[in-house]
Amino acid sequence: MDNEPDLLVVGGGPAGAITARCAAEKGADTLLIDKKEDPSRSSLCGGLVSVDTWQKLGSPESAFLGKINGAIIHTPDDTSYTLSATDPRAIVLDRNRLNQVLLHRAEEKGVRVKSGLNLIDLDGEGVQLKDLKTEKIFPAHPKFSVGADGPASDVRRLIGGDDPPGRLYAIQADARSDRFHEDLVEVYFGSDVAPGFFAWVIPTAADRARVGLATEEGSRLTEFLANLMDKVGPEDTWNERTGTIPIGVPGGSPREDVLLVGDAAGQVKPTTGGGLYPITFTAEIAGDAVAKGLNGLNNPNAYYREEWMRAVGRRLEKEILLHKVLGRLSDEDLNSILELLDEPKVAELLIERGDTDHLYSLAKDLLKTPSVLTSLLRALPTRLGWKLRQEIAG
Repeated sequence: MDNEPDLLVVGGGPAGAITARCAAEKGADTLLIDKKEDPSRSSLCGGLVSVDTWQKLGSPESAFLGKINGAIIHTPDDTSYTLSATDPRAIVLDRNRLNQVLLHRAEEKGVRVKSGLNLIDLDGEGVQLKDLKTEKIFPAHPKFSVGADGPASDVRRLIGGDDPPGRLYAIQADARSDRFHEDLVEVYFGSDVAPGFFAWVIPTAADRARVGLATEEGSRLTEFLANLMDKVGPEDTWNERTGTIPIGVPGGSPREDVLLVGDAAGQVKPTTGGGLYPITFTAEIAGDAVAKGLNGLNNPNAYYREEWMRAVGRRLEKEILLHKVLGRLSDEDLNSILELLDEPKVAELLIERGDTDHLYSLAKDLLKTPSVLTSLLRALPTRLGWKLRQEIAG
């Protein structure tokens, strides 16, 4: 194996695969490693993306599972509201297949993908890699490195980078039931299933779905999932798995020659926990930054940080306020606020603008509706309500 690549990418998920491909397209000799034996095997992910994000990912037809036209919202007191459009608003993906497609596209551009390799050291002299099968350790000397290795990034830890300021704990299982809605997701709110966030049912076939939740209370995940399954009532469940979701944008990498992408960089939407939308911007920018560095750009990491924050990072920071608002609402508050879905103006706006990629702008428009703003301000502490008013005015 060539141990002096232009670029070493650590992590074979979508963030790493897109970064590697974009750098290779611009001439970078690129090596991508992943500790998993099968780099395409996905971590926990709902696999729900907007139609726009689906297109930005290159519309990989082999990863397509279905179209979503709307949602059923379940309140803590078990009232339900259905919001449905006539045209698709989201796409459900096979995440393993998506990973395979993105890695294959990278390899087509010359990226060398090596599985079963773990990064164990990264200093100014190079990196140390370990073959997890043979336990052999060997050096490599890339000109640049990219950490695309998830929420608990080894790259971020080894270079002394800041962790994202917040974290959600998630759990999900596959389930079967003839009561699932093939073209509607279901969203559950309440302290018994997902305190501070929400739970979901994402259909993957006529009678199958991914059922999961995220919360800050990681010690009670299995309890919350059991409560959720009681509400959903599946006939069978399997493939239960857990994961973490970073919330908030940390400081950038302290190294000029090391970039962080995806979950490793906190590039996740605080309102939904989704990371695929942000990386359709950030991973391409990272690949471009590396190529510019190889062609003489001073401190490509600073360029990368500035560009990705301009493209999507500032929107992610603004969504933190919405995340905090959701986290402060009691079940009673949620019941009261979600009753507003019965108002035609509110429902129509949500159906018309129901795009998970742009929830911040949707929320600002919703808050211009007096009944919505009044209900929220009544439920929130004074300081948080004041910040909400400032954001609306801005």
